[in-house]
Amino acid sequence: MHSIAMAMSLHPGMWICYATLYGLIIGSFCNVLIYRLPIMSDPERRSANPRHRNLTRRSACPACGNPIRWRHNIPVFGWFLLSGHCHDCGEPISGRYPAIEFLSGLGTGLIAWLCGFTWIAGTAMLAFWACITATGIFYDTVNRYFAFLNGRPAGFD
Repeated sequence: MHSIAMAMSLHPGMWICYATLYGLIIGSFCNVLIYRLPIMSDPERRSANPRHRNLTRRSACPACGNPIRWRHNIPVFGWFLLSGHCHDCGEPISGRYPAIEFLSGLGTGLIAWLCGFTWIAGTAMLAFWACITATGIFYDTVNRYFAFLNGRPAGFD
């Protein structure tokens, strides 16, 4: 373990690249949390979506429910590989998914660059990922609330 820390300290570019790639992967998991946590916490939505009762199931197309293949589930690149559509049913997949993955990777790389290979960087990354997830859940919740009350307000998709 000591040799990994030394290698990361001696080669900061390698640390930044690894952190950015890891941030892309964590961004994909943030998407899972943003989509599934509200479903898991609401009994009505949980009974209507039995596939999303927990976090251990594979990702699936929101329209047809078919599992997403591993090669199509590569952060950011998989969405562009499919041109933003499901491989099975052809329905569009929201551009929010690669945007959150890209933001997560970019922010994680920036934190790695600014903080170096330190415990501060790890703490900042965890806080950043939590903020991304909380913001996504908040946006979806507010969006559902306003759509329920009085239609879609301007600026909400």
